[in-house]
Amino acid sequence: MPASDIVEAQCVAERRGLERFHTEQPTYSILGRGIEAEVLPVAQRYGMGTMVWSPLAKGMLTGRIPKGRQTDLRRAAILTSFSDERRLDAVEQLIPLAEEAGLPMTHLAMAFAIAHPGVTSALIGPRTMEHLDDLLAGVDVTLTDEILDRIDEIVPPGTDIGTPDKSAYLPPALQRGALRRRPVSERAAAWPHPLTAPARRARRLTVGIPSPIRTKDFKEATIEMKNVAIRINGAAVAPPADPRVSLLDFLRETLHLHGTKKGCNQGACGACTVLVDGERIVSCLALAVQYVGRDIVTIEGLAGQDGPHRLQQAFIEHDGFQCGYCTPGQICSAVGMAAEARRGLPSHVTDDLSARRIALTRDELRERMSGNLCRCGAHNGIIAAIAETYAGAAE
Repeated sequence: MPASDIVEAQCVAERRGLERFHTEQPTYSILGRGIEAEVLPVAQRYGMGTMVWSPLAKGMLTGRIPKGRQTDLRRAAILTSFSDERRLDAVEQLIPLAEEAGLPMTHLAMAFAIAHPGVTSALIGPRTMEHLDDLLAGVDVTLTDEILDRIDEIVPPGTDIGTPDKSAYLPPALQRGALRRRPVSERAAAWPHPLTAPARRARRLTVGIPSPIRTKDFKEATIEMKNVAIRINGAAVAPPADPRVSLLDFLRETLHLHGTKKGCNQGACGACTVLVDGERIVSCLALAVQYVGRDIVTIEGLAGQDGPHRLQQAFIEHDGFQCGYCTPGQICSAVGMAAEARRGLPSHVTDDLSARRIALTRDELRERMSGNLCRCGAHNGIIAAIAETYAGAAE
């Protein structure tokens, strides 16, 4: 798999709330080091393990493929790579290196494959128990930097020696010209140049940034845009083009409002709570396009010009947090919860269901805030901060 696909798969998994995959299975050996150039570094950057296969280069690194002589490996008569002069020359240089290190070729090959920090495991295909024991013994071998430097001289890092495998990756754009070219209708003069004023204004409108050039036609377009915009912390923002994007991912990944946290991504922890028209919701279970024309407030929008929101200040004074990861969701949830109580919405522990205004006792607060979890155990400080801010009659 090319590194570009790894990145894309990770992004898709993240946005859809799927489990990240942890392994990839490319070929990797002394003779085939191409994945060192891109795949292994990208896998490491994303915290992925890489499971490689064919560390013996399909048998060429067993020492049983001597140049100019017959071999007992039947696959040698089938695979063209076994007759490739450059691969055979490389093997001829590796054999004396293995002898100098006091290692069988199989041990040299296996030890090399797992020496890279991005490789977590290697797949092998032993035919007999003796073969298995030999390969496992190679895993216990530690190659010195000198040996690895010598291998680098024979086969440069990030390169594949000899005839490329038919399964080797070629980017689609190298195989299909249509992927390297815009449609004819969008080329050159047939499409507004990105530097022209109309194109700049159109681009600003599509991403929700007011145009500084107030011509009549673009005023009308701006008015139309307001009807399909989401108001987030007082600013009109165009919704995502992809209707599958969750509100949480839209806030964090597109608008870079990282105060809203991604916890369970299943609506169970409350870390992603935001306010929609004053009501609290968990944004991980909401699609961003659902809230066109609605007002959304995140933790970044609670503070005023004069300083933090009074509940934020109370959290500080009562130590209502420890690591702080759940705090934005706790605060937004508490603001929404207080509004619910003012409207007379009862909870499971409310005694008088007909009361127009509900006293936020400590039991009420615990019940109403039970959907926001704090793994650090700072609940006492959280309840105290909310009680000081909103309860009044709290016990």
